[in-house]
Amino acid sequence: PEIAEMEEFNMVMLHVDMSTLVGIQETFNDALWQIEGTASETILVNGMTEPVVSMQVNRWYRWRILYATIEITSTMSFTEYTGDTS
Repeated sequence: PEIAEMEEFNMVMLHVDMSTLVGIQETFNDALWQIEGTASETILVNGMTEPVVSMQVNRWYRWRILYATIEITSTMSFTEYTGDTS
């Protein structure tokens, strides 16, 4: 019962070649894609480049992760968020 009621985090990780997206943006119009930044490649997690997931200490969570990419590997890491942006 405890496992079935465990809170879930669903994450979709997607590799994006930014130069390709800029080309698509230029082909259509600036309203279709709002591309910013200079990174040639990035990985989006649920559509974000730097997502923050809040969790409580001493609580179990179920993580469901989909990594959708071709020929690219990545390392996931966890850090403690202190709220300090400096």
